[in-house]
Amino acid sequence: MIFISAILIGVVGLGTADPEFDKKLLTEGIKHAADCASSNNIQFDVCAEMFKKETDLKDKKFDGCKCWIPCVAKKMNAMKEDGTWNIDEVKKIIESLHNVEWKAEAEKVLPLCKDVKGTHCEAGFEAFHCVMNHSDKARNFVESMMMTLSG
Repeated sequence: MIFISAILIGVVGLGTADPEFDKKLLTEGIKHAADCASSNNIQFDVCAEMFKKETDLKDKKFDGCKCWIPCVAKKMNAMKEDGTWNIDEVKKIIESLHNVEWKAEAEKVLPLCKDVKGTHCEAGFEAFHCVMNHSDKARNFVESMMMTLSG
């Protein structure tokens, strides 16, 4: 769910006990993130601004960035088509994580962020925001990725 979706941008290193499956699932997540970035006209420099402390996250310019997460989550089956989280699938993904550190981090964050409100973009962003507030590991990874993508 949330951890996965934030993480779905590539963060979690999704996978199972088979390292080759880890690579396959991570590659799939990155492909979906790229597809969703294109279909949502994501401007990486704008999305990177969301990590600045004084940023007004309600600014309309961030709407596309907020819709990026649920797009990827739906493609990964972590979010249902109705825009609600598929918690059972998220738990399966977390349970099957190969990377012990990411698995522990996901297990720590899931109970804190699983009950976000809203659907689709709102739910995706609220979950992402929650994960970023509760996981330095996820935040550092995503910030680094966004800075790289924004040039």
